[in-house]
Amino acid sequence: MHVVALTRWGPPLEGELPALAAHLNVLAYDLRLRLTGGLPAVFVTVGDEAEANEHLEFLRARGHGAVRCDMDEVPAPEDQLVPSHFELHAAAVCGSLPGNRRFDVPYAEILALVHVASVTSAEQTKITQEKKLSLGRAVASGGLIMRKKVDRIDKKMTTEQEQMLYMFCRALAAPYVWKELTLHYQGLGDDRKLTTAQNFAELTDRLRARAPHAFYDARLLTQKRRAGITSLAGGAKDRRIEISTVRENDLAVFLLLRAHFEGQL
Repeated sequence: MHVVALTRWGPPLEGELPALAAHLNVLAYDLRLRLTGGLPAVFVTVGDEAEANEHLEFLRARGHGAVRCDMDEVPAPEDQLVPSHFELHAAAVCGSLPGNRRFDVPYAEILALVHVASVTSAEQTKITQEKKLSLGRAVASGGLIMRKKVDRIDKKMTTEQEQMLYMFCRALAAPYVWKELTLHYQGLGDDRKLTTAQNFAELTDRLRARAPHAFYDARLLTQKRRAGITSLAGGAKDRRIEISTVRENDLAVFLLLRAHFEGQL
């Protein structure tokens, strides 16, 4: 599948909405909902590359920033490199990945640092049957049936927010993804802070200072993506649904990077 995304408004959305909706043959109201969640915003997803290029040319001809990508090009979660420990040396950042694998990245090789906020929510629903006293049944049955079965529904909601920093390097297609809540911060030494948020901010500042040439973008810290279902487990009486912005962030980060290098931001 090929995604065409808006990455910069030329003329404002309000004035452009009728023409954009007519181009896609959709309702302006529906298109507005799709495009008002912050940029980059997916304009259309199609199966044919030539059709995707036509939509891309249409947007750019109207003065908008736009990019196209094949979804197969977006690094999958299993391909991402997630550091667990790190050391900040004079010329490189080193550390370890899951499975005791080591990494060593010279600061000069860092191309981009994209800072995002991830939100993951889970809903656990459990239905159990209980027997409760029923006066109506007792009267109707002459006291033979005193109770009835009722369903008890218990719902538990949990929400977790986490900062992530996508670090793209010259020699790798997949990024390093630094995760606030799973990272160990001994590498900060005496500058280690009291909270993970403070430590993550310190690490981000140090990486930016050591790679000043790298493209940096933090718009996805405030312009959060719409969440999608990432897992669904259980049956009718015991079910767990998890929704997350992680995969949407993966796509948005990739689109931002492409827009940067194509001059479309």
